[in-house]
Amino acid sequence: MEKRIRTAQVLWAGLFVSTFVLVATVFVLKQPPQPAPPVMLPAVAGVALVMAMAAIILPPQMLKKALAAQLSPLIVERPNPAAEVTFREAAPPLKAFDDPAVAETKAIVAYQQPLILSLSLPESVAIFGVLVVAQGFPRPAAVPFFVACWILQIARFPTAAKLAAAVKSATGVDLPLDP
Repeated sequence: MEKRIRTAQVLWAGLFVSTFVLVATVFVLKQPPQPAPPVMLPAVAGVALVMAMAAIILPPQMLKKALAAQLSPLIVERPNPAAEVTFREAAPPLKAFDDPAVAETKAIVAYQQPLILSLSLPESVAIFGVLVVAQGFPRPAAVPFFVACWILQIARFPTAAKLAAAVKSATGVDLPLDP
């Protein structure tokens, strides 16, 4: 699965590096002749905070729903030979994917949209940093917006282990990882 998650990692890298273009934009912008009203900075920061919270809350929920919808039909129950059986009780079945390769493909496809959302919402926070400078605030006022963006994006770096954990959380079934 490590090879198949590379597409998501390239996508992550592209969106992460694009924020440095925004940093360059901050240095190229000319300050407007008159400063912005002081209320603009907290207002923009408040909207950026809402976007940051959305980046934290929405993508995991979307991923869980998408994985459950895509992978639930692929789950089969098999007899569990390792289960302990007591008198008058049947052994609990073992849930597994009927075809793990198909499940892996569907999981990676379902992972793409929440990943893009979890990277683009923090990027909008960085764009608010550019807006602050464009409004006439000093360039250092944009730093917290970029730092927040980078922290949120670094936390979403896609790995096979994160995808497997999301699959386990959504379906209760382990997605086999490549050795």
